[in-house]
Amino acid sequence: MPDVPRMPPGRRCFARIDRFECACPHCGRLIFAGIDKRYLPKRLVENNRARAAAKQRPRAESVLRMFWNPYTQRLACPWCDHVFTVGLVFYPVQKRSRRILTPAPDVEPTAAEVAEMRRLGGGWFKKGGRRTEEHANLVVQAECSCPDQGIDPVCPLHGNQTLEGGESVS
Repeated sequence: MPDVPRMPPGRRCFARIDRFECACPHCGRLIFAGIDKRYLPKRLVENNRARAAAKQRPRAESVLRMFWNPYTQRLACPWCDHVFTVGLVFYPVQKRSRRILTPAPDVEPTAAEVAEMRRLGGGWFKKGGRRTEEHANLVVQAECSCPDQGIDPVCPLHGNQTLEGGESVS
């Protein structure tokens, strides 16, 4: 991500960001705005309710625990604790110009970032891939045994377990 000394000339316009993924400008770790919702009360899971709660009770403990505040557009990196205000910059496109079919280089995640997003999102890879005759979805009967903010190596959901047939999932 290139650093620029100042904002390009422009004017203010309305924008409200509800959901995004980004790399922290300070430490470079990936952040999903909203991934912290699994640690928040159920009443704060929906963006409109989280925004209303943040507006009405900005000093409430549950609001202070959000690392993405949709009302103030404030992002606290959960990895390095640096705080940012998130906004949008709109770049005009000339009329009758060709449609650009490729995205800007900083909006496509690298392979390492995709893997990190899958890890943070709870996605898993089965070693060896899936064969055509195998089922695509699995149901794990046992509950998660991981501690808060950590992984238990023997957890049936997140640890290094072995599936039927001897293939491990990690």
